[in-house]
Amino acid sequence: LAGVDRLESIPTLRAGLSDPDPSVRIEVARALALIDDDEAFRVLIEALRDPDVAVREVAGDALVQRSSPAVARELGRALGATETRTAAAQVLSRMGPMAVEPLIDALPTDDSDLRAAVGRVLEGLVGREPFLVQLGSLELAERRRAVEALGAMGGPHAVDGLARTLSDPDSSIRVRALSLLGELGDPRAFEPVKRAFLHDPVNEVVAAAETALQLLSPGRPQSHEPPAVD
Repeated sequence: LAGVDRLESIPTLRAGLSDPDPSVRIEVARALALIDDDEAFRVLIEALRDPDVAVREVAGDALVQRSSPAVARELGRALGATETRTAAAQVLSRMGPMAVEPLIDALPTDDSDLRAAVGRVLEGLVGREPFLVQLGSLELAERRRAVEALGAMGGPHAVDGLARTLSDPDSSIRVRALSLLGELGDPRAFEPVKRAFLHDPVNEVVAAAETALQLLSPGRPQSHEPPAVD
């Protein structure tokens, strides 16, 4: 097929992914792999939800061969859907470190399942250490991305790193770190969060710390009264 004919065939190929015969769906995925177009790789991502493992494998192989930030970004979004989460995570893991930045672009999000899925993939790709180092960067954008990545990954080292950012010179980073610490719910964060509540000079940070304290101590009354100071 000529290039233009291939592009025009995408809607037909998408429809072919609904064919009841898995062998037809496999051939559809192989045909999509030959089309150099963004819409084609989006359809391949749709194929990752196919009930037949062979179809998913062909689609996954094609996406790995196309490895690019755009593909990784779309796969990051696919982590948010239950039916594509596992397959998308496997493809992203095969893409390697180049998938890291697009994955972080998927954060922040209010979708806790998506955040957790992104965190697991990031941990498998590069681990927490690079982000812990970036918390000390002079670049504000790098520190923000590190906070998001660590918040998604969680775990004791991430909690310790986020607690350290409560002294970051940028108040927006302190606010975000407090929000993530509250969501992670690790009781070890209680004391540094309480210090932020009691001593941070920025009202927005204090409010974020109060909310985090309520999440970190579910047995305490849910009120706007300051926490008891030992």
